[in-house]
Amino acid sequence: MRNEHLEVNYIDLEEAYLDDWRVPIIKFLMNPSTNVNKKIQLVAPHYILMDGELYKKSKEDGLLLRCLDKLESIQVMGEVHNGLCGAHQAETKMRWLLKRYGYHWRGILKDCNDFTKSCQACQKYGPIQRVPTINMQLMVKSWPFRG
Repeated sequence: MRNEHLEVNYIDLEEAYLDDWRVPIIKFLMNPSTNVNKKIQLVAPHYILMDGELYKKSKEDGLLLRCLDKLESIQVMGEVHNGLCGAHQAETKMRWLLKRYGYHWRGILKDCNDFTKSCQACQKYGPIQRVPTINMQLMVKSWPFRG
């Protein structure tokens, strides 16, 4: 029997709550008369608070996209990227799939890009860059304006 090492990440829940991007929007939607940032006031009409969950109205088809925090987004990206039906899609396709499955969070494209770059299987079996290892040499023509 071999020794298996489990990697455990401890998360401070108070810190996760303070870093959650949804909190100012939820507070504004619960009490619109509070003084908040002008940016929150402009963004808030695109969101709906239903049963304690925050949803964003999709621009394209009017669907309600469930807003996720950082931890949930990592779980969902893992399931979409390399889950049962995951095909190790690139960042734009992965973002499209996440929107299609009904999820949203701020910085979704950047997070999908980072997740794809950190996937070992994608790095191992992905396309190989065929770039020379040395710098290209500048070639100067002896006669200007001639082919």
